[in-house]
Amino acid sequence: MADSGSLVRCPPCTGATIDGYTQDGAAPNTLATGCDAVVRVVLDGRLGFGDGLTLGGGNATIRGLAIVGFGLSGGMLWLGLIMLALASRPLHGYGIIRDVEARSGGEVLLQTGALYRTLRRLLSDGFLEECDRPADETVTDDRRRYYRLTRLGEQVLEAEVARMSRLVRAARLTSDGKRPRLA
Repeated sequence: MADSGSLVRCPPCTGATIDGYTQDGAAPNTLATGCDAVVRVVLDGRLGFGDGLTLGGGNATIRGLAIVGFGLSGGMLWLGLIMLALASRPLHGYGIIRDVEARSGGEVLLQTGALYRTLRRLLSDGFLEECDRPADETVTDDRRRYYRLTRLGEQVLEAEVARMSRLVRAARLTSDGKRPRLA
């Protein structure tokens, strides 16, 4: 992803089309499984421009954007936990549920329907892909689908972990009576 160096604050979007694939070198996904999209437009919440892209009124079409730095804190923490669960190894749905529960100390209990809706979204966004059962997996249930992060998913997760690390560091500095610095 190239950085054009220009920072733009996004106003609320109604009835618009934002097509990042019109940029030089950008291309949509052509694979049935996985993702080979080339994205050149990045909406980056780490720059401190509010809550991201606000859609209202319907009829908005958004494609070809990489969105990082938004949504993995607060009520969307479980999304980051799902991606963290898949960072080191492929897992099936129930494996993801167990990992997220353990990783969150029992604070996040994913419901099956919510998990699979989220997995479909992460697949369509190109952050995950389905994969074969890992060789070390002892259960051979053909109904299980296994998921892993794509390269884009790894990049998004890495950016989110860095952003949250800066936030935790700033919170610790603040509690020690020092002035926080997020950059």
